[in-house]
Amino acid sequence: QCVQKALHEDVDFGAIGYYRIPDGYYDAFINWEKKHFNFEVKREWLRFAPGVVAAFNWMIRMLTKKGDAVIVMTPVYYPFLQAVTNNERKLITSDLVNENGNYTIDFDDFEKKIVDNDVKVFILCSPHNPVGRVWRKEELKEMLEICHRHHVYVISDEIHQDFVFGDKKQTPSYLMTEHWDEILTITAPSKTFNLAGLQTAAVYAENSILHHRMWRQLNTDEVAEPNAFAIQA
Repeated sequence: QCVQKALHEDVDFGAIGYYRIPDGYYDAFINWEKKHFNFEVKREWLRFAPGVVAAFNWMIRMLTKKGDAVIVMTPVYYPFLQAVTNNERKLITSDLVNENGNYTIDFDDFEKKIVDNDVKVFILCSPHNPVGRVWRKEELKEMLEICHRHHVYVISDEIHQDFVFGDKKQTPSYLMTEHWDEILTITAPSKTFNLAGLQTAAVYAENSILHHRMWRQLNTDEVAEPNAFAIQA
């Protein structure tokens, strides 16, 4: 209801134009991560993006060149696959192991395929869509350590971070590695609060060089400015 109220007030006000990103937008992400995941995101890490899927497409183009290998864990949300192939990168898949409906990671296969194919980027889905796995801390740590050993950038899609049930705990990828210069995280309120059509997401990187490259990529494609409704929502 609070989102609907804010959008109605915006429409009634009548000024629907370009929009500067207000402090409240950043504060909303920062406060949510701190409250629910005990993770302190710094304001200077954050940038706006018009959606998680769009963001990981831009980040793939930023971190790789045509023909480079990008790995995903399958089965996975189909735009992960399309982001690799549509951008003329080499798609590498490491299949999750299905044991009576419970999916686990084949770490040996994951690492071997990274080495054999000189993989440059891993797109991590955490929690994983569609298998419904909330990765345990030790699983996240192992994935990220493998990537670090082989100089693989990690794009961590954490859009489903709030869909966690029972005694499971979602852990931001950043908390499971010391190598923050190798990781970009993308998240959004769109799944949690039914805002997908408003196209708003946050992408963050702690490393200043990586952050600048990310910001430059978003600006080059002229997608760094939000629409007014997304910000209010």
